[in-house]
Amino acid sequence: MMKVNLFLFSSVFVYLAIVHPKVAHAQEKTCIFVNSYSPGYHWSDEIDRGVVAGLDGACKLERLFLDSKKNKDKDSQKAKSLELKTIIDQRNPDVVIVSDDNAVELVLAQHYKNSKIPFVFCGLNWDITPYGLPYKNTTGMVEVAPIGPLFAEARKATEQKLKTVSFIAADNETQRKEFARVEKYFLAAKVEITPLWIKNFEQFKKAYVDAQQSDFVLLWNTAGADGWKDSDAKDWILKNTKKLSASVYENMIPFAGISFVKLGFEQGEYAGNAAAQILEGKPAREIKVIQNSRFDRYLNKEVTAKASVQPSAEFVASAKPHTEWLNQSASKK
Repeated sequence: MMKVNLFLFSSVFVYLAIVHPKVAHAQEKTCIFVNSYSPGYHWSDEIDRGVVAGLDGACKLERLFLDSKKNKDKDSQKAKSLELKTIIDQRNPDVVIVSDDNAVELVLAQHYKNSKIPFVFCGLNWDITPYGLPYKNTTGMVEVAPIGPLFAEARKATEQKLKTVSFIAADNETQRKEFARVEKYFLAAKVEITPLWIKNFEQFKKAYVDAQQSDFVLLWNTAGADGWKDSDAKDWILKNTKKLSASVYENMIPFAGISFVKLGFEQGEYAGNAAAQILEGKPAREIKVIQNSRFDRYLNKEVTAKASVQPSAEFVASAKPHTEWLNQSASKK
């Protein structure tokens, strides 16, 4: 009986290896995905979805979370990163994928520079040089915002009279890094831009009202603001909107008048695909580091209807309704 069972098990494994080679391959290979945030944050959820699609079953995937929107201070983040390092060292995976700046800084750059374990990064904002990247064991995708198209639309909407812009964002390292890039772009065009940093919903309410004094509002990313509730934010925005607003983050589509949205899925898919190539034997350093290139346009007519300035006819004709994104987002939950 034992011999029969052994024969059947061996036959099933051989069948899987022949008919489903990726299933057998995945049993041999292991990957770890280190997410800077936690489940439920739309941006990183989309990266996760992309990672799975890009890997296409090439390895057994384990997820670890730095949870840096909850662990906001550096000491807490460093302590958490050491916990994750212990797990990575114990697992000794074939590839590690890290998403967004905190995981790159606190896990990859701190502990695995030029290590034997290959790493793929994604969602790293704007510039890899502060971390000394790329290393011998890395490749990845850099995240850039579509500032050019957004700025061009702001100019069209204000009939070339754009003089002042307010920038609203959560007060954290990533958003300040992004503001530095955005500020440089707008100042070069002789447009004054003022940051309005928020730590909680009450500060957001004041910032949003103050921002209506500008010609245009950049509603960047408020994720991590204490006391934030989507329904309350939407009500406040509809009650107090006077100027056209724009964003580049998917989670801000319900609140901004117009959106030029970066795609988390694109970041994750590239990272997953690169990891799959590494699993097939290609050195990480031989895979080119690139920037994201895709973005979607969305129009939120509920918000723009309250604004004194309207988006251009070209934008309206090419944009998707924000309700399409809401429906898609709900279907993924």
